[in-house]
Amino acid sequence: MDKEEEESGGGRGRPLVVRNHFNVPLSITNISVPENCSRYFAIENFRPVVLQPNDERTLLRIRRTASIDDRHHQFTYFTSLRLATNISDYELPVLGYSGRLERLLSPTVRDASLLTPTGLVQPQKMMVASADETDGDPQELDFGVLPIATIGEALVAFRNPNPIPIPIIHWKGAITSEAAVGAPTITVILRGCGPLRLDGLVFCHTVQPGEWIVYQISVQSGTIDSYQGRFTVKTDYEEIVTPLRFTTAVGELHLMRERLRFDDCFPVSVTRFVGKVGVTQQSSERDIYGTAQCGLIDQG
Repeated sequence: MDKEEEESGGGRGRPLVVRNHFNVPLSITNISVPENCSRYFAIENFRPVVLQPNDERTLLRIRRTASIDDRHHQFTYFTSLRLATNISDYELPVLGYSGRLERLLSPTVRDASLLTPTGLVQPQKMMVASADETDGDPQELDFGVLPIATIGEALVAFRNPNPIPIPIIHWKGAITSEAAVGAPTITVILRGCGPLRLDGLVFCHTVQPGEWIVYQISVQSGTIDSYQGRFTVKTDYEEIVTPLRFTTAVGELHLMRERLRFDDCFPVSVTRFVGKVGVTQQSSERDIYGTAQCGLIDQG
């Protein structure tokens, strides 16, 4: 008896097709599902059936239940169905997974030592909160303010937490601009795939389980403006859109006081001060408040 069965994160019911390779009729009388699996999937359209030798038929459909919300969560489960026949009982394996990749932006990817293959990166709160409840999108690539004709670079990685390889069908970067001269440019380079580190990456189009694929994104513009764009990666299961933005400007930073004085500094201590920094951009000036740390020991 042959079997074809699969349950993925696409939300579509999958057929279970059986074929009788015995020389006698095969009577399929019942099918049972483990109790703890009802929250993952449901069996539909099953009817007892008798298959003559070499007959083939769709026995049922396996549909993922609504309790799995793969928009916000990764999930993987492995179980089996028990098929009762007049010849023997059969265990049919069922493997479930979302098929979605985990997106990791520059601050995480550049320091690969923060990631381990043993755990999943938890979803950002922004993914389950409304736009009114957050100050910014943690899944956005923000290159900040760049000088004219200066290249800004960032890394984007996609980790595969699924038990199967995930092929990358298409990827593309784009920036919206109406400028005819000095228009912004975006360059996307595939750094490669591999374990969760940046060295030893190899060229690929498929992300293996537990590994990631890394892209290097570079932006640049010859005119003063603010730009928005997107980096899109498409798989069989989803289309991942990463917004990006940057601003180009002409200006400089200068400290509003010539001398910094640290009071009450003690050996092996850290002293802070609140300073004032002036920023000149396009003939305008504004003040930025910040903090600085001093770990020096004053021998005087």
